[in-house]
Amino acid sequence: MNLQKIKDYRNQFSPYCRKNGIYLEELAQGYARVTKAVTEDDLNPLGFAHGGVYFAVADTACGNAVASHGYMAVTVSGDYNFMRSAKVGDTIVAEAREIKAGKTLCVLECTVKDQEGTLLGKGTFTFFLLDQKIDC
Repeated sequence: MNLQKIKDYRNQFSPYCRKNGIYLEELAQGYARVTKAVTEDDLNPLGFAHGGVYFAVADTACGNAVASHGYMAVTVSGDYNFMRSAKVGDTIVAEAREIKAGKTLCVLECTVKDQEGTLLGKGTFTFFLLDQKIDC
């Protein structure tokens, strides 16, 4: 399995991520790091990044970490704790690590930080592995 090909595939064939500026920067077995620059379009009425932004980057990081096994997967559940806020110009960095790799279910933890390393939140996500290889 070629992790570089999986990384390239995931960056190329994810319309949601492309539209929202979420980019898979690093992929290793059971690990992924994604980034997203916070723009005006990401803000809530308070002027901070909307909660959905954090959840999306965490879910995306975890989904990519699962994809490192070479199979498609879908999110079964996600739990995210918001701790701090990002603002326009910040870069959000989500790092996901697999904590349990099963035959059908995988559980991952994710930290979300800003470009300075300040912890913005943490999440735990569960994915269901599909019987569909990533075609790349």
